[in-house]
This record gives sequence, C-alpha cells and structure tokens, in this order.
Amino acid sequence: MTQVGTPARDRRFSEVIRAFTPAERVTGAGCLIVIVSVFLPWKGFDGVTVDGLHSWGLLTLLIAVLATVFMLARSPFFRNIVTLPKLPVTDAVAYVLAGAAEAVTILLFSVHYGAPFGTRFGFYLALLGAALTALGGYLVIRDRGSASAS
Repeated sequence: MTQVGTPARDRRFSEVIRAFTPAERVTGAGCLIVIVSVFLPWKGFDGVTVDGLHSWGLLTLLIAVLATVFMLARSPFFRNIVTLPKLPVTDAVAYVLAGAAEAVTILLFSVHYGAPFGTRFGFYLALLGAALTALGGYLVIRDRGSASAS
C-alpha cells in the first residue's frame, strides 16, 4: 500500500512540476493563488466581510480555473491525450490575457462593493496572483523570443 508522501509519489509530483518551464510555473502559481484567494475575505465593513465568491469574483475564479485547466491540457503529460482547438493567439499570449482579465474582474469587484467596504487580505492576494499569471505569460513570450533569436 502506497502512503501519501512516499518517495515514489514525491518523485512523480516533482516530475510533473519539472515538465513546466520556470515561466509556466509562475503562471500556474499565479492561477493557484487567485483560486485560493477567492475563498478569503476581499472586502469588509463593520465586522461584515465579503469573499471573492460574490459578484465579479465568480468570474475571476472561472478565469483562473480555465487558465489552469488550459495550462495542464497543454502540458507534456496531456498533450498527446487532450486535443485542444487552435487558438488565434499563442499559449503565452493567452496566459497574459488571462492575467489581465483576472485583474480587471478583481478591480470591478472592488468598484462594485464601493467605498464603505475596506479592502482585505484576499483582495490583495488575488491581485498578486493575477499579476503573476500575466507575468508568467510575458516570461514565456520573452523566453521563446530569446530562444528563437539565438
């Protein structure tokens, strides 16, 4: 019986992580941060808090989940199993657009709940995740550009 944390399981997990470039890992980490942050308080006022599972936060969660699934489907482990349609943009541009869309929906959430609600930790964490998602896409573009130039 294999137990959680056994060397074989740890080795498989590290192989999955190593299959992604460092830039893709940044994108994946950004998406996961956004997903986790949705469950934390984003806004609050007088002891009442609102997490990211309200209003525009739901769209933020959907974008982060779709970007994560897309990234996994394009990974070396699933590339030969899952066939995705050809996109009009590269994967890296899709990651940048996903990060930008996450950031826009997070800011729309903030506008929706307005001034009386103070900003909480989850909101800032979500913005950080969105920035990392977009940054990871940019780094993929930069890495592929420098690889083709050499």
